[in-house]
Parts: sequence; structure tokens; C-alpha cells
Amino acid sequence: MLDGLDDVAWSELRHAYGAAGDVPGLLRRAASGGDAAEEALSEIFGCLFHQGTVYTATAAAVPFLTELARSAPERRSEFVWLLGMLADPHHAHGSAFDAVKAAVSANAGALIPLLGDADPQVRAAAAYALAQCGAPPAPLWDRRAAEEDAEVRASLAFALGLLDPARAVEDLSRAVVHAPPVERVAAALALTRNGEAWPDGAAAAVVGAMDDAEVEYAWQRHADWTDDLLVETDDALATTLLRQMFTAPSTQVRRAGVWGMTVRGQARRTTPALLLPLVRPLLDDPDEGVRGEVIGALRRSGRASARFADELRTVAARYPRTAHQVAITPELKAVETLMLLGDPGWIDPVCSAVAAAPDTRRIRLLHQGMPWSRRAFDEVRRRLAAPAGRDAATVSVLATVLGQWGSDSAPAVPELLAVLPHAGEAVSRALSRIGHAAPETEPYLRAFAERTGDLEAALDVWRMTGDARLPIEALNRLLTGERVQPPRDSPDLGDVGPHLLPLVPAARHHLTGAAAATYPQRDVQVLAARVLSAATGDPAPALPTVRAVLEAGGTSASGAAGLVTDLATTFRTGVGDLEPVLRGRLDDRWSTVAAARALWRLGTPPAELVAPLIAAIPAPYGGRGAVALLVDMGAVDAVADLDRLARRDERIVTSGIDDDIVWQDERLQDRLREAVVALREL
Repeated sequence: MLDGLDDVAWSELRHAYGAAGDVPGLLRRAASGGDAAEEALSEIFGCLFHQGTVYTATAAAVPFLTELARSAPERRSEFVWLLGMLADPHHAHGSAFDAVKAAVSANAGALIPLLGDADPQVRAAAAYALAQCGAPPAPLWDRRAAEEDAEVRASLAFALGLLDPARAVEDLSRAVVHAPPVERVAAALALTRNGEAWPDGAAAAVVGAMDDAEVEYAWQRHADWTDDLLVETDDALATTLLRQMFTAPSTQVRRAGVWGMTVRGQARRTTPALLLPLVRPLLDDPDEGVRGEVIGALRRSGRASARFADELRTVAARYPRTAHQVAITPELKAVETLMLLGDPGWIDPVCSAVAAAPDTRRIRLLHQGMPWSRRAFDEVRRRLAAPAGRDAATVSVLATVLGQWGSDSAPAVPELLAVLPHAGEAVSRALSRIGHAAPETEPYLRAFAERTGDLEAALDVWRMTGDARLPIEALNRLLTGERVQPPRDSPDLGDVGPHLLPLVPAARHHLTGAAAATYPQRDVQVLAARVLSAATGDPAPALPTVRAVLEAGGTSASGAAGLVTDLATTFRTGVGDLEPVLRGRLDDRWSTVAAARALWRLGTPPAELVAPLIAAIPAPYGGRGAVALLVDMGAVDAVADLDRLARRDERIVTSGIDDDIVWQDERLQDRLREAVVALREL
């Protein structure tokens, strides 16, 4: 077994952890059986198929994985499922995917006999793998005619729906109504994926099968097959299915319907307004878990949840009773939903909770991500002004919220100054973020900076007093590694610059001309370049390192491009040589926007930057700030694309936690629409 394994130059190939010289040993252990084989198979998944990514070594391993699928003493079905997933674009990705899929397809002939294997799991897996290869459908039709195992028939239904959709319609339409549950739901999904209408009675038949049906993971595209069903159907069928799921006797089916509705809402912008009203009766469901699922759905459904504001306030009012729990409770979900809606109904329960237990770390939106609204702002001001609201915990919470709203909170400065003695640090930091430099906040900011090394607070003290000691100490801690992570936003060191000369030796230590090994270390290199430039007025010695960080790409390259932007007006000749490497970063999702801004400041016409910026907007992680930059540049050529992105029904999912997907996309739509209006007025 595994003849020719040592003829492959494995050490020249790559997998998830580097050179692939260990692959022959893993494959031999996988062929041995027992616990060693189980462990080896787990490692094979980890290095050749790491979180869905495939590699050059993966393609080279396919013939040997195929041999194990045919001849291993045990776990053969797992090898067959693995081969299928390696060729399935819903599971596998990466620059080597095409080569891997071609390798699996080249070995399809060896998998066809497995359709008749004695092990039904092998037969089911073979149908899946052959479908991903685009194999001829005839052997699968032959197998379906003879097959009696329901799970294998389900896999064959999926496979034939993919390989021979026109011929499969009649067979699938019959199965979706009359087949055993597992085959019934497979037929339903196969019809849906092919855009085929369901026959009469199919919706009730599928909902009736939900408690007894499981779909093999490889055939799924979401966490659960019911999510697949509710995301991929049209609006009319999704509505029919949800109505029946929400009234099903099974608690699990009702919960699955609520969850699947929100997954659909994360994929389609029109879904929450259309389908969310259907869940209202479930707020009175006899099952506590279903009721909690509905509150979770409101948290995940964006602004459409506003029609449930009264119900959310009722649930949020119970938050003080559950605030101590480690679990994420429906009460916390209700509080967060009200925060995102700009509804002040969260304020009383949160203030009551923090009065008993001041730790607010679990309420993430208190610190970032809560949008400003007039109603919430006015209520926060009222609470601050009320004598009953002046305990330290309450003041800290309300000041923190005002601080994250920045200049929008400026009218609340009198109220904040009045409560400064009750929570000095929190109020002082809030005033700073609002943009109000009050001399009486200096002792609190100084104490905070001395205790934590916070650079923002240290710079605030410098601006108030001219005392550069704290900024120097804070920067020194960053440059010497006492604090590992530099601030996310680039610090403005302009006025304090001449006082930073004592830091130049520490800064030069990082300016090696080569990019450091890790992103945090590269971030320190960019900070060192800023310190050197500000202290000496001459960034030239730092530019080789800035270039190296740019060339290395990733998140640190964004910071380096930001530095180039800042230097473009004062040191244009020196940083102008970086234009070619900045252009190379336009295709790097982590630094597209920062590179484009730097190029614009260096004189690149906006029209040349529109295409990469438009591409960045829906890209994972990378598009933050792209819309604002297009407006700043006056890029009128972008209007049509911005309008298209604003109007499309498909969500733009870029980053963040799962609960925030819809809210973030709705805010993006706002920015897109505002940008279109602004650019059309130019």
C-alpha cells in the first residue's frame, strides 16, 4: 500500500504548518489502523485541509488518500468524505484549490466502485465525492435503482441533483413528498439548489420530517441543513415553511425555524422586514428556550426589530436579575438590541445592574458600537443630572457611553463636569473623547496614564500642561515591550515631537530595514518610525523599514501606509519613492484603503483608485473607510457602483461578531446612500 509515496518531493511542498516533509509518515500511520490511524487522520485534516484551506501538499496527497479510501483497514468512509470536501468549493478554498480539485477528479475512476461497497457510509460518501468531481451520472443512477439504505439514497439524491439536474427533477419531486425523512429533506434541498418548484404537499412533508432527518455535514452549506433550506428558498416558500415550523408541535423545529430565519436575514436585506413579524406569537411560546431564541433573533435582525420595542423593554427590565450570569442571556440580548435601536429602555436596567456589580465588560456596546440617538442621549443627560444617578458606577457607565459618541455628546459637557467628582477617570476620558479639554480633568487623566500607560490620556495631559513626561513614558513602554500592542489608531505626535528626542535610540532599535516577524512587532516598527519622524523632523532613516513593512502586507502595512499619508505633505520627495509598493498594496484587503489614501495624497488621480476601493467595500475585513475616502476624493466615477452596493439584496458581510452582521450592513447601506448623495452634488 502507498507505493510511490517516497518518490514525491514532500519537503518542497507546503501545508498549513510549513514544509510537508511529515506527510508520508502521517499517511502511513493512517493506513495502520487503531488509535494511531485516528490520530493521523485528525492531523491530516489539520495540515492538508486546515479550516478549509488546501495547499500544494494536499494535491500531491490525493492519490494516496484515494488508495486509503479503497484499502485502509478502517475509517475508509472518512477518507472518501475528505476527498469530496477537498473538491467542494463550499468547503475548500485557497490558491491551490483548482489543483486539488483536478487531482480528485483525476482519481474519480477509482471511487466509482465504492458505490457498491458493503459499508453504506462508504457508498454515501462515494456519491458525494463523485458529484464534486463532475463524474458521469450513469453509475449513480444505477446505484440509486438498487439502493435500499435511506442515508445512501439521500446522498445519491443530492449527487444526482448536482450531476443530472434535468433528469433528476421527477425523481426528486416524488421523493420530497413520499420518501423517508432523510431522503425527503435531501430531495427538498436538491430541488431548491436547482431552482425547481416544489410539488404540492412538499412543504408540510419536509417540516414533518425535520425531527427525524439529519443531513451529512459535507452536503451542508450552513451550520444546519434547515438553515440551508431557509436561506436558499424564495420568499414565498420561506414564508410557508416558517409559518409551519413556528406552529409545529416540536420545540426543536420551532427553534430551528427562528434561527434559520435570522440566518436568511444575514444573507438577504429584505428578509427581516418581511419575515420577522411571523415570530410574534412565539414570544408567548410555552417553551422558555423558544422565547429566548426569539429575543436572540431580534438581536440579530437589525432595525426591523424596532416593532418589538415594547417586548424588548419588558425582557430588558429583568436584566438586573441575570446580569451576574456568565451565559449570554435573553435579557442581555434585549439590552443590546435596545442600545442598537437607540431606544433608552436599556438605561434603567443597566444602571440598576452596575450599581450592584460595577463590572461592565460583558456589555460590549457600552464601550463601542452603540449608535447615537436623540432619545438615548437625552435620557443619559437626564440620568446624570438626577441626584439618584450620581453613584460612581452609574456615572462611569453613562460617561463611557457619552465618550464613545464623541462630539455628538458636546451638549452634555455641563452634566459631565457636574459629576466629575463621582467618577473622575471615566468622566475625564469621556470629556477628552468629546473634545473638551477641561483643566479640572488633568489630575484624573494623569493618574490614569501613570497607572496604565495609556498614550491617549498621556497626550491629553501634555496638551493641557506641556508636561511631556507621560507621553515619553507611555511611548517608551510601547517601544521597549512593556506594553506589547500599540494603539490601533495612529497617534498624533506632532506638537510633542521635539520632546521625544530621548526616545530616538529606542526607536532606532526597531528600524532595521526589514519587516519584523509578527504583526505586533511590525506595528511597533511603524510607531518607532512615527517617533523618529516627530522627534527629529527627518523621517528618511525610517523609510527603509516603512517600505519593508509595506512590502510584507497585512494589517501592519495599513499602519505604514497611514504614516506615508501623514508625511505626504511635509516630506513628499522622500515618501514619493514608495508609490510602487503602495500600488502593490491595493490588492491586499488589509491595506487597500490606507494605501489608496496615501497614493491620493501623493497625487494619484482619484479615478485610478475607484476600482480597488469599490472592490474593498464588500471584501472581508478590508473595506473600512473605503466609502469615506471615495467621498473625500470627490470620486464621482464611483457613484454607480456605490448605488449598486446600496441597492442590492445580498448582504455585505465583512467582519465583526455574528450578532452584528445585519446592523453593520445597515450602517454600511446608510454610508453608501449618503456617499451617493454627496458625490452627486459635486
